[in-house]
Amino acid sequence: MIDKYADYLDWKTLLDRLERLFFDYSIDPFKFYDRYKKYIPLDHLPKTELWVAMRKEVVKEEYSKIMQQINTL
Repeated sequence: MIDKYADYLDWKTLLDRLERLFFDYSIDPFKFYDRYKKYIPLDHLPKTELWVAMRKEVVKEEYSKIMQQINTL
């Protein structure tokens, strides 16, 4: 649905309201960003739910790596 109207959406408002999309529906925030990056204002990105979701994914990956290292000791 977003693809159909991507050129007409207010991306600042949309990105502020997508929390449930990333957390309830398990949408990969990096894939979402990669797909729609031409529409996302970079100066606004750090203030969005997309950014929060991306940071949480990075933290999960780092935690997983650390735990794997600990388990191999």
